[in-house]
Amino acid sequence: MLAELAVLVWKANKALRGNSARVVERSIEKLLAQLKEQGLELNEYKGQRLSIGSKVTVLDKAAGPEDLVLEDLEPEIITGKRLLHQAVIIIGNGSQQSQL
Repeated sequence: MLAELAVLVWKANKALRGNSARVVERSIEKLLAQLKEQGLELNEYKGQRLSIGSKVTVLDKAAGPEDLVLEDLEPEIITGKRLLHQAVIIIGNGSQQSQL
């Protein structure tokens, strides 16, 4: 349940970045801080190379450098050393033109 809440808050925060809804953005930032205080760690992989054995869900591949995470659709969520939720990502397929 906490992992699902964390995913929803993370998605809302991602959608609001760069928009003028600063009050809502601050509220979400506070929620994320409270989740962190409760021991939840939310990790993003965008810009990182996917390594063999990574515990992520690759939803799709798109034009871009091979095995480079192009977009985080959902974060990885960890509490202590326990994985609560695998990251859901889009990775590059090795073609030149990135559309993300």
